[in-house]
Amino acid sequence: MLDSTGRWILRHADSQIVALLTLSIIVCFLLYRYRSHGSWPSVPECISVSLHVLTLFSGFLVGVVFLLTKPPAIESLSPEVLSLTALVTVIAVFGNVGPKLLTLFKPGTEDPPRKEP
Repeated sequence: MLDSTGRWILRHADSQIVALLTLSIIVCFLLYRYRSHGSWPSVPECISVSLHVLTLFSGFLVGVVFLLTKPPAIESLSPEVLSLTALVTVIAVFGNVGPKLLTLFKPGTEDPPRKEP
């Protein structure tokens, strides 16, 4: 049951779905921020939202491949989605873990606290 569900998800997970999902969430983010704060978010905030969405999608696909399908159905991913998943996973891991390890080895190198506007 889980294997067939996982393979169904992987059949329908392609680069067009990822792009549409990411674009839809960015539009929702833009509208939400404008309505709740009265101003549009900055470009870096939009880029951050899109990268976080891609990271979540990549994590979801990795979970589907390795937790639901037996044996892991890596071949079910399209080449574009496989490359995107690998790239985003590597960036997310090194982007999150690297700075944290640096602060553990060299205390005092952490980022200064952000000031809220």
